[in-house]
This record gives sequence, C-alpha cells and structure tokens, in this order.
Amino acid sequence: MRAPLVTLAPLFVLLICGCGGGGAAGPATSSASPVYVLVSVSIAVPASSTNSTARRPSYISSATRSVAITVNNGTPTIAACQIQTGSVARQPQSGGGNCVTQVPAPVGSDLFTMTAYDATGGTGNILSIGSLMQTITIDQTNSVVVTLNGVVASMFLGTNPGSVTAGSACSTNCPDIQLQVVDADGQTITSPGVYVNSSGTPISITLTDSDTTGATMLASNTVASPSNSGVNFIGISYNGNGICSPTFTASAPGITSKSAALIVKSNSTSNGRVYVSVQNFSTRAVLVYPVPLTNSSTPCLTLAQTYGPWGIGFDSFNEIYLSFQAGNPSDVLEYAQPANLSTPNNTYTGLTDPEGIWLDASNDLWVADPGAAAVKEYTYGGSVTTPAVTISSGLSDPVSVAFDSGGRLYVADATNNAVKIYTPTFTNASTPNVTITNGLNSPQGVALSGSLLCVSNFIGANVTCYTSPFGNASTPSITLTRPGQGQAFAPRGIAFDGSGNLYVLDNNNAQLLEYASGFSTGSSPSVVVSVPAGIEQVTLGP
Repeated sequence: MRAPLVTLAPLFVLLICGCGGGGAAGPATSSASPVYVLVSVSIAVPASSTNSTARRPSYISSATRSVAITVNNGTPTIAACQIQTGSVARQPQSGGGNCVTQVPAPVGSDLFTMTAYDATGGTGNILSIGSLMQTITIDQTNSVVVTLNGVVASMFLGTNPGSVTAGSACSTNCPDIQLQVVDADGQTITSPGVYVNSSGTPISITLTDSDTTGATMLASNTVASPSNSGVNFIGISYNGNGICSPTFTASAPGITSKSAALIVKSNSTSNGRVYVSVQNFSTRAVLVYPVPLTNSSTPCLTLAQTYGPWGIGFDSFNEIYLSFQAGNPSDVLEYAQPANLSTPNNTYTGLTDPEGIWLDASNDLWVADPGAAAVKEYTYGGSVTTPAVTISSGLSDPVSVAFDSGGRLYVADATNNAVKIYTPTFTNASTPNVTITNGLNSPQGVALSGSLLCVSNFIGANVTCYTSPFGNASTPSITLTRPGQGQAFAPRGIAFDGSGNLYVLDNNNAQLLEYASGFSTGSSPSVVVSVPAGIEQVTLGP
C-alpha cells in the first residue's frame, strides 16, 4: 500500500496518503555540514470497514493510532493520530482521522522509514512498515512515494465452492482457495507491497495439499504479497479420481497455520465417501474409503475408537454420530468433525443396546435399540438423556432404521424376520402400517433408493429388494446371492448412494461390495474391496 510523500518548497511538505508494503533500503549519505529542511507529514487514517477495497486508494490500516518516522535511522519522530470524537480505541468512526507531525531531513540522499502502530506514542502492535531511499533537493518540489508492507498477524483460509464431484475432472472453473491475511487488529492487508513480519522482513505464506496422489494440484504453493482486494485466490485443479477430501494448509513463520477442506462428493449426491464400522480384537474404528471404489481401494482415513462402533450417521451439518453396543458404552456419540473423533459434542444416553442409527430431515436422531426392543427418537436441540419418542409396538429385535423421502420409518426387526414400516406422525403409541416378511431371514439392514427397498438377510445369505408400493404381501423383485465364496454370504450393513449404487458388507468374507445402479437378480458386485473382519455397518458421508 503506497503513501505518496510530496515536498513543496520551501517547507518540503510530505503528504502521506497511503499504506502498504515495500522493501527496505540502505543508509543515507550526507555532507559534512548537512543542510536540513523541515518536512511536514500528514497521514490520512480511513474509517473502519470490513471491505478493504472501500479504503483504497488512500489506504492505511484503520487501526493506526500513531506513526513513527525516521530519517537515516535516526531518532524516530512520532506522528499522533487524531481520530474523530466518539470513536473508541482501534475502532475509528466513519470519518477516520489524520496523523500529523514534522521531521527534519538533510538535503541529499535520505532513508525514510515509517512504522504504523495501533496505540499512541509509537507503541502497541506494529501494523505496517516501509522504507525508501530518496534524494531531497532544496528549493525544489520533491515527490516521494513510500510503500508500506502489512505486518502479518493471522490468516483466514477457505475453499469456494467447497466441493468437487468424484469422476468430474476440472482444470478451469474449479474451486479456489481463498486466503485472507490481516494485521494485529483484524484489518485486511491489501496491495501493493509484500507481507512482512514485525521486523519488516518479507515472509511468504506456504500452501500445502494433504492429497499425495496428485488428484488435486494447486496453481501456486506460495503467496508473498496481497491482492488489491486483500483476498488471494489460488486455483485448484482436480483430475476426477476418487480420493478422501483433501485438506489445504496455509503456514508462515511465527503465524498460526490455518486449514480448509475440499469435499469430494460422489456422483449426484452430497455423500462423498464410504464409512465402514469395524469392531474386532485388533481394530475398533470407522474406516473411510474414497469414491468411486475400486477392487484395490484402501482406507484414506481411520477414525480409531476405544470401543467398537456399530451404527454410523450424519446430520445436515456433516456431524458424525456413532452408536456403541451394550456396555461399550451403551450410548450414541456426536462429533463435530468426521476427520477428528476426539471429544464428542453430545452423548445420547437412555439406551440399552444401540445399533443402527439414522438422522432424519429435521436432524432428529433415531436409534434402533434391540436391548430395549424399541426405536428411540432424540429431537434436534432437545434432551440427550431422554428420548422424545419411544416406539416399541410390533418390535422384538430392531437392529437398523431408515427413512424414505416421504418421512416413513423402516425398521429391520431381526428375530421377527420382518421389516416394519411406520407412518408419521410418530408417538409412543405408533404401530406399524406395513409388515413385510416374505423373503426375510434375520434382516440386519434396510436401505432405500427411489422406489426400491433393499434388505440384507444375515442368516438368509442374500439381499432381497422390494418395489413400492409396499404392503404386507410384498415379495422380492430382486434377490442378490454370492455362490462359490470361501464362506457363506453373510450380508449385514447396507446403503445406497445418490446414484443408486448399492453397498453391502459381507461379514463372513470380510468384503465391501458395490452393486452398480440397475442391478437385478443374479447380478454380481461390480467392485469387491477386502476389509477387516468384524465389519458391522456402512453408510455414505462427507
């Protein structure tokens, strides 16, 4: 940000009207008997504004309260800033203010250095620094422009838009990283100039990408100077490969690093990754696989847990919910970020043996609790210890739940060999409107896509699918089996993505199966992924 200094004979008045970044220069030379002139300095402080461009071209941080001016590294002269009456410290009113002083400068080559502070008397945080060698000539108008460099205090990082779609490569019209750098008082640093530390040393902000496969690439890995608006846009290219959502990180010496994620969505859905719960003696975790799956897919993320998780669900804010069975510790935990399962935001109790879970369109949590022979609802923002609704009528061993687009509740009731369908509005006295039993044998999971309802039958060793409208006499329209495997087909977790692809966990063979959209009776999985033993549930998530 430049500050024009204009000297007018005979007083050599320097009018400083800007702020920003620039380089330093060497010491001045002077004659044995220098001739000094008095230089008047006037610096315009703009009004506080969240829009950095509104303060241009006469830009200096609106938090400026004093400016130290030195000539040839001599004793600084402090320009006090007079801010309009009624403003508070570091928050000038709409009219802003001015900083005025006079400094002596010898005729000849001089080094002018300006340092802006956010407190009076040349104290407080340094907001910007700039230096310039300039030849001062007597009896002549001298024009000097000093460029002030914004001193970096913190950064903000984001992606816009925040997602790409797996399988859809882009090199133009891709998301951007948006980097905004601010001074110690939160004012956006704008061009011209470079970013510096409080000593005036230029610094570069380094950008890194967590994706090491080359699926995403940054147009630039360093940023050394601000843009006109103060927001730097760094392009991201994407080759369309299925990857876990990459994280981009901005870092600079002495500055707290900031990160932003780019969500990789699956086709035609906001769900971008496959989540699988595992509980065995060596692995208690949620495994995260990028889409599209291949036979050689491996987890790009392992979310380890102390106890073995069972059910997995996501709300509309991408918070993840995990259920833990009886004694381990018999509750549902809610975490803010799927990438870091450390401290839960909420713990839902009042459960006996929670297994399958679902978040409905209102972000209400529904839990299949076979230990209580009931399905329980916890309303969003309501009690986490007492269910708002407990449905038990017609249920014996509810192990999983799902909803269709019309708000109907589907429950897999394992020991009853049935799927029970309940119609809203739900109360403790709700009874099933439809009970499907044909073709079911220990149903473990239910999944819906359009008019299709698919059920995993653990003991029945198959997946049976039914076409709406559903009734008590419904029979399977599609049956999926897996003859010739090392172990009997034992499907447990089951889920659809937004494109109609069906994902099934084969517990006995420790495999994650994907059936391509349009599958029919006798279809083989299009993808078979080896997974650890002890797999329980599968779902699609961010």
